Amino acid sequence: MLNRLGLVIHWIGLLASAILLISLISVVLEDGSIGIAGETAVVYLCAPMLGGWLFRFISTGHKSPLPWVANKEAT
Repeated sequence: MLNRLGLVIHWIGLLASAILLISLISVVLEDGSIGIAGETAVVYLCAPMLGGWLFRFISTGHKSPLPWVANKEAT
């Protein structure tokens, strides 16, 4: 149960990062310049993915950031 919850939160973090990337691209296309969005883009894009992976790592011990890679310690 906990493994499945960790996997769901991991994927939610990936989807949130994809949504933030799309919104960043739309802002750049509308304004024509990156401005302050470019300075903080890496933090905003990586934070949801890192948070999802961190939750999964803490709750299940799954070390790979890729959710489809099998956990070697569990087998």
